[in-house]
Amino acid sequence: MTARLSMKNRRRILLIASLPLAVGVIIGVLAMLPPRPGITMANFNRIRSGMTESDVEEIFGEEGVEMVYFIAGDEPQKDWIHWDATAKIGFLNGRVVAKVWMGDEPETLVEKMCRWLHLD
Repeated sequence: MTARLSMKNRRRILLIASLPLAVGVIIGVLAMLPPRPGITMANFNRIRSGMTESDVEEIFGEEGVEMVYFIAGDEPQKDWIHWDATAKIGFLNGRVVAKVWMGDEPETLVEKMCRWLHLD
């Protein structure tokens, strides 16, 4: 004699089996959402060597504050630009050559996953 599952048990098994799939889809959708502009660690991690100042401004969503350095007798050299006293980006010939994160904002779980999967 074969045991048949009742309709209630079938639904319960289907619900339990589909839960991991639903979680995976939600995480995938969150990882694929375009990052919002702002001075965040996630956006800071998107900045790469060779980007222009306008590229960085587009990522952060605002202009930075220039720090001007004078070298004895020369014209002022624009080397570093600060964003919200949190991110400092170094430029040489108009391109990113260095960056420093000075904020203490912890990464969210989704930001960590995106960084680990190189989705940033």
